[in-house]
Amino acid sequence: MDTLAKSDIFFFVTTFAVVFVSLGILAVTVYLLYLLKELKAIISLVKREGELISEDLADLRGKVATEGFKLSFLWGFVRKLWQFKSIAKKKNKTTKE
Repeated sequence: MDTLAKSDIFFFVTTFAVVFVSLGILAVTVYLLYLLKELKAIISLVKREGELISEDLADLRGKVATEGFKLSFLWGFVRKLWQFKSIAKKKNKTTKE
């Protein structure tokens, strides 16, 4: 083969390789953006839940400070957290369906 034909084949193969690599990089970038979006949603959920737990602990601490420690306060606090988890699980099940 002459050198012109060899260089044409080289540039043809190189062009396809660059296109496929570029498409792969684009696919990975889109997937990473999707993951970052989901991560942002998870972080906001964790932040909201942390604030709610902080408020619940502040209420418990206030009740203990004013009325002294009673087992019923601790039981009410745990029951309140358990109900919130149950409601959140039910809400997640209904949104997935």
